[in-house]
Amino acid sequence: MLFKQAQLFSLNKALPVQLSSLLPKLEPLTFRDCPPSFSSSHGWVAPTKGNDAPLVYSMGHYLLFCIQFEEKVLPAGVIKKELENKISELQQKEDRKIYSKEKKTLRDEITMTLLPKAFTQISQIYACVDTKRQWLITNSLQADKVKSLISAFKKCFDADVTPLKIKKIPYILTQWVKQNESPEGIEILDQCLLQDPNSVKRSIRATSQSLLSPPMLNLIDSGLEVKQLLLSWQDAIKFTITEQMHVKNIRYQDELINDVEEAASESALDRFNTDFILMVKTLDPLFATLTENFAGE
Repeated sequence: MLFKQAQLFSLNKALPVQLSSLLPKLEPLTFRDCPPSFSSSHGWVAPTKGNDAPLVYSMGHYLLFCIQFEEKVLPAGVIKKELENKISELQQKEDRKIYSKEKKTLRDEITMTLLPKAFTQISQIYACVDTKRQWLITNSLQADKVKSLISAFKKCFDADVTPLKIKKIPYILTQWVKQNESPEGIEILDQCLLQDPNSVKRSIRATSQSLLSPPMLNLIDSGLEVKQLLLSWQDAIKFTITEQMHVKNIRYQDELINDVEEAASESALDRFNTDFILMVKTLDPLFATLTENFAGE
């Protein structure tokens, strides 16, 4: 259960770490199967497996929550075909034109008819809370699902969850590359996205390139900024940082993976504990460094 993506939010209040205080607040929004006439549903599930697993996982001053989504899959082509058949049927039967307002009503009726027969898709996203720093870190960058998680979190705990105020990250990243300097523990690697701040169409994605080479530096001197940059953190992970301070495509290095594999003979919960400890020990100091350099007015 190692996060492969990460997005940081700030909490306006500290959460208790005792399960007895947390569980009653989560239970009203426990996940329930999507009703036949609904297109989706979501709610809290246990982060760990097991019939008696609690809705929140706790270790030290860290909490882990998991929200599950069930979405009905209705291909647009199926709805379109059914709508065309219905319109053709009405036109032949009543000898009249079907206008856009009625087409919309027909589309809605067809969708409601097909929903109970639709396939379902289950997905989950996690939220790790550092109760000392009052941080919430999600393992997803999908805006709609993260928004649903934050909404559910606010309802349960009456806490504001807000993105950090960030500086102009492309400018900072560009200076790192131009000056070949980065904060302690962070190493600039060989991949980036360069983009003209005045024209999104003028962009270049460089892979396996020395970013300090004259051609790359000339592109920066011509006005391109570093929008995304591949970095290494303390030789533990590689990741891409974005202009929103999103951490993408996290790749844990062999030493960390070996530690996880050594726990393979342990129980599922022990392996989960090992994963979680490795993850927070890596991501927590990383985000401390990122906020120090990127967050603020």
